Amino acid sequence: MVAVRAAEKVSAATGRVLDRLKSVAIIGRPFSRSTAERWLALHNTLAQDENFIEIALVNGQGAELVKVSRKQIFKSSDLGDLSNQELFEQLKNKHNHIEPIQIDEVSEQPSLRIAVPITNIAGDLEGGLIAKVSLKFV
Repeated sequence: MVAVRAAEKVSAATGRVLDRLKSVAIIGRPFSRSTAERWLALHNTLAQDENFIEIALVNGQGAELVKVSRKQIFKSSDLGDLSNQELFEQLKNKHNHIEPIQIDEVSEQPSLRIAVPITNIAGDLEGGLIAKVSLKFV
């Protein structure tokens, strides 16, 4: 019974995160903004929800354009290429992606990564938002 309640809480939290990321993608239109504006939008999203650990914006080729975190500051040289990851394959197919729960080696807290695709008005993929989410508060 405890496991069922825990699964329900994780499912509800995951749904809230998906909704939040979709809102940022639709309302924020990050691909029509400057790098500074993108950073600010992601930073504000991070600040508004204590469950977010980090958030990244990737382009349609899987390159990280901007990444913000509660734990560190990312420079442009820290940004990576996610094009070979399953997560990006799901984004290319315009599907949300939710990874299995992981336990952080340092904090020993549960977390997972969630990704949502971002499309333009014609429905073409522009990129995606990827968030690492803490389940500590769930």
